[in-house]
Amino acid sequence: MNIVVGVCGSIAAYKSFDLVRGLTKSGHSVCVVLTQGALEFVKPEVFRHLGAQAVYLPQDDHRGDVALFAGLDSKQVLHIALARWAQKIIIAPMTANTLNKLGAGLADDLLSCLFLASKDDIAKLLFPAMNPAMWDNPIVKKNRTTLKSLPHTFLHDTATGEMVCGEHGDGKLATVDEMLDLAVTWNSHLRTKKILITTGATIAPLDPVRYLTNPSSGESGYELAKESLRLGFETIVIAGKYSTHKLEQLISHPRFTLLRIETTMQMQESVEKLMPACDVYISSAAIGDFHFKTSQQKIKKDQLSNTLDLEASPDILKAVLASRLSHQTIIGFAAETDLSIAVLEKKWRSKPVDLLIGTKVGFNQGFGHTSPYYIFYRGNQVIDFEGQLSKSELAHKILEIVSHDQTHSLHV
Repeated sequence: MNIVVGVCGSIAAYKSFDLVRGLTKSGHSVCVVLTQGALEFVKPEVFRHLGAQAVYLPQDDHRGDVALFAGLDSKQVLHIALARWAQKIIIAPMTANTLNKLGAGLADDLLSCLFLASKDDIAKLLFPAMNPAMWDNPIVKKNRTTLKSLPHTFLHDTATGEMVCGEHGDGKLATVDEMLDLAVTWNSHLRTKKILITTGATIAPLDPVRYLTNPSSGESGYELAKESLRLGFETIVIAGKYSTHKLEQLISHPRFTLLRIETTMQMQESVEKLMPACDVYISSAAIGDFHFKTSQQKIKKDQLSNTLDLEASPDILKAVLASRLSHQTIIGFAAETDLSIAVLEKKWRSKPVDLLIGTKVGFNQGFGHTSPYYIFYRGNQVIDFEGQLSKSELAHKILEIVSHDQTHSLHV
């Protein structure tokens, strides 16, 4: 993807180095446009070393000797050429000056000109950074409202914390990880379908200080959510309490909802409540099969018996299948030490999902492994895929099926 990154004059401008590096490492073509204020904080040459195709200065629009990189139309003035080249525009950090300038429709440098020249269907992500009093100023608030009303424009709320000036409040720039996740997942072309994803491990409390669980990190759910958002789906994730905190990096996305739960019963309640309004259910959570009769007091060692009183937990996937609507697509996961076709066939016959993702697990594979071994199984000996995948590759394959496959009982 072609991305223009605009950088303004804020002490937080140093974060734009990591932002550009992250985008280029992900395979995006990046062009950087600096404001006059940005030149007080960053050196243009650094962005080139970090992989940017080109770095342009605020008044380069009026120079005839500016070198254009491949892909720009040399017959057009620079701000038009960049606006037509860009598939996404990111401004980070965006100062109060630039925010007010863009909100008022002013165009007195390269960045403001190309912003106004960009077409409505180009995604624009704006990440402000400023003093709390400036953020709360009525003029800034008015222009924030104006920018938020523009088509395909997302203005990220600032974080709360201590500023370099010593004051405390709203105005801090989003983290680099948040900006990168939003840059990847923001899609101007929205789909009407809603995807519900469960991820991570549930816990079964024994007493206030002990519980039974498994090592699932929730990384698969995080990657599934990113891919779902990237494709334009409204996305809901129900995650175990201790699932990866990367999921919080997505919470500012307007089409993302995150619910944190602890027990299997809590996950079941959430799924039952949300499922009727969803089109796709991806059951990637490592849901606990058992629960205890929880003691309200810590059980002393001499009170522990040789056997613990376990009860079977609800089978959420089976319940979802029993109440599924005709248009809904159901995808299940099976973590197995014996990942054979016979095991998957037995699992599928008891819970006939549209697609079953078998995962090989063991002490040194599966949970926590960067590239587990998977089998994509549709039942009746039909295998779509077999082999190792990274979590991001897994998410891409699953959502590709959800998005495009009109066969094998998939209803999307």
